[in-house]
Amino acid sequence: MFLSKQKNKENLATYKSGFTLIELLVSVFIIGVIASVTVYNHKEFTDSLEITNLAYAVALSIREAQISGTAVKGISGNFEKAYGIHFNINPETDANFPGNNKAYLLFVDDENDQYIYENLPPNYLGFNNNCGDPSINLECIQQIDIGRGNFISKICVNDGSGDLSCSDDSNLAGVDLTFLRPKLDTNIRFRRQNGTVLTPPNQYNDKEAIICLKSPSGRTKSINVLHSGQIYVGKDTICEDISDES
Repeated sequence: MFLSKQKNKENLATYKSGFTLIELLVSVFIIGVIASVTVYNHKEFTDSLEITNLAYAVALSIREAQISGTAVKGISGNFEKAYGIHFNINPETDANFPGNNKAYLLFVDDENDQYIYENLPPNYLGFNNNCGDPSINLECIQQIDIGRGNFISKICVNDGSGDLSCSDDSNLAGVDLTFLRPKLDTNIRFRRQNGTVLTPPNQYNDKEAIICLKSPSGRTKSINVLHSGQIYVGKDTICEDISDES
């Protein structure tokens, strides 16, 4: 009899020390909230890290062109060729000046056509698999693709007075940034949607080129290139007002 009562007391104590259904639901809810916040923060962190890394990669490509153009890298023994980076965010289906907002080109101005990549049709080859094949494309050295849903959202020019013109509010579609020894200066050539260079070219020589990058979630970064040759990664506010879609 005594043992039976003692056992009942132990069972009752065990029952009282367990979780009720409400407590269990609350615990599951709390764990779910913590997990959701963790996953969301991880995605935000990853997205921010990727767009930042991309911006620095683009900046390093521009720096590589600067070093090649101003140091000792020549073409067939000729050291008077400008090296540069070509951006063109026109649609790929454009008949005159087909572009690509998910890639850019490292090139050499082999034909000395005023610090730009190629010329207008029929000479302009744009973005294709012929890059790097000297028998087809003499100027394109490498096409650098942008992955993970990131893209070049727009290209802007800062004229130094605070006035900005961008590809989403003007006919800007591209820019060529070239470098030629012995100067470290950037030769900046902005190009219209039809591929022609904004004239007079020297009107923009002492200006700033801003290349805007955008991630799938809307995060932005800018690569700012000055006429003086300075290149830096930032978060220019002009890149945040973007309505373009990838």
